[in-house]
Amino acid sequence: MGGLLARAGAVVITGGYGGVMEGASLGATEAGGEAEGIVCRAFEGRSPNPYLTRLHWTNNLFERTQILIERADGYVALAPRTGTLSEVVTVWAHFKAGHLSRRPLLLVGRPWEQLFSAMADTGIVEQDLLNWSIIAADVGEAAARLTDWTTSTGMVHDG
Repeated sequence: MGGLLARAGAVVITGGYGGVMEGASLGATEAGGEAEGIVCRAFEGRSPNPYLTRLHWTNNLFERTQILIERADGYVALAPRTGTLSEVVTVWAHFKAGHLSRRPLLLVGRPWEQLFSAMADTGIVEQDLLNWSIIAADVGEAAARLTDWTTSTGMVHDG
């Protein structure tokens, strides 16, 4: 994902640690792009991944999430674990409250489809927020849809 976005001219911004965040950072830097990590002093014992070209330290999770959301022109969420789900819900809440302009929110993979179905069926999340969010089958589709949107609106984040 990071490589696809970097080749499209985007700066890749992640939470800066391991796993998917490290993979995105590695992909971005291998493609000659920028990988910015927003890391948190609350995660004692965790080190930022080695592929970051820029590093921003925050004091707590609230500040970290705020910066991740504010700096991005679009969002891609992969595996819906607790932290990722919290960030997606926070993006929805800020958009609904009018604190965020419309930006693409891409959710990659079948687990998001299943989660959306449950949220739509139960009314947990308003349908307009679900309609705004795009479920992509894989990272290739997500990167293409995100770069198409940002290119058409002139919103590729360049740092």
